[in-house]
Amino acid sequence: MDLQHFDNPSGNQIRQLGNTPREYKVIASFTIDSNANDVITLRIRKWDNSSSTFITVLDQNRQVNSLVGGRDVAFFNININTELDKNDYIELQVANQSSTSNVTAEADSYYIVEER
Repeated sequence: MDLQHFDNPSGNQIRQLGNTPREYKVIASFTIDSNANDVITLRIRKWDNSSSTFITVLDQNRQVNSLVGGRDVAFFNININTELDKNDYIELQVANQSSTSNVTAEADSYYIVEER
């Protein structure tokens, strides 16, 4: 993990430590396992420290594909821009919109926050 300008205060957060740079790109590639035909939402949200609120940067919905051999997954590929000031942070959330089935991110899933 190369956290220049950032730290990791909690499991799914990447927090901006300074004021510059402010413009960032969030790149994410997730493969989410669940039941066939479930609708999964992957949300990227930002904690805006100056207003003490969360802002949704992006909601992306995908249907779980029924693939050969019982591997039922949804693919998420994200490339979105956002601004981060000191103590703002990026957080990812995932939800199954169509059932109570569990969702699991596969091991090679990742996200990157980089300067624009």
